[in-house]
Amino acid sequence: MTLVVGYLLLVSSNLLAKEISFDDAFEPVKSHFSDREEALFYLVEQSIDEDVWTFFVDLAPGFGWEHDCCLVEVSRFVDEEAIIEKITELRFPPKSKMTLISTNVDFIKPVRSAPQLITQPCVEKRVLSRKDSIMAKKTYAIILSGGLNANANHSRYWNDCSFLYQTLVNRYGIPKENIHVAISDGTAESDLTGKDMNLDTSYGVMCSSPLDLDFDGQPDTRYTATKDGLRNAIDSIGKNIADNDHFFLVCH
Repeated sequence: MTLVVGYLLLVSSNLLAKEISFDDAFEPVKSHFSDREEALFYLVEQSIDEDVWTFFVDLAPGFGWEHDCCLVEVSRFVDEEAIIEKITELRFPPKSKMTLISTNVDFIKPVRSAPQLITQPCVEKRVLSRKDSIMAKKTYAIILSGGLNANANHSRYWNDCSFLYQTLVNRYGIPKENIHVAISDGTAESDLTGKDMNLDTSYGVMCSSPLDLDFDGQPDTRYTATKDGLRNAIDSIGKNIADNDHFFLVCH
């Protein structure tokens, strides 16, 4: 008899729990961070059988990674009102696909306006002296950027790589074959629906990183920004570099 009563009580308890909506789940999250007007909130994509709503909160949008951010979990099934179950502090965004949550403009406010992706050459070619031309051919470089995940791979980082690449080629005359570029997923498709770069907009728009850094119609990115990609770049340079040559490495 005791077992039967216990079973009935358990069933009754489950019947009291209800599935809460996204709007109801977001309310305690928004309230918890009400003093952080600059924060941006994202809904993390999950499978339909998850028992929590998961939100990503960027506490310093507009700044480069790493910086303060967190994951917030809210129970999907509750007896009364929605409450925050868990807050996990992070320094980088998760790899999961995320959607920016639209709320009123006064509450969500980016720290600064998003930069535009460079779409044309910005460094003019320079005529080199014979001495500079000889030195340029003895200079090698690796440009490495965006190896963490697509959410952290901002377009402003690609802009920096494009400007640097154009500077090395156009201003200092370094041969393109001497410059080895490893950006994000390289020439392959990203795990995030083929898009590996965050466009820094208020809408969380993603795109694929352009391979042409100096806009001459030819791809310049060769490798993925991974240990293997970096190793391949170093091995390639190692076959050609000689004593007293110059080597330049930039990691973004």
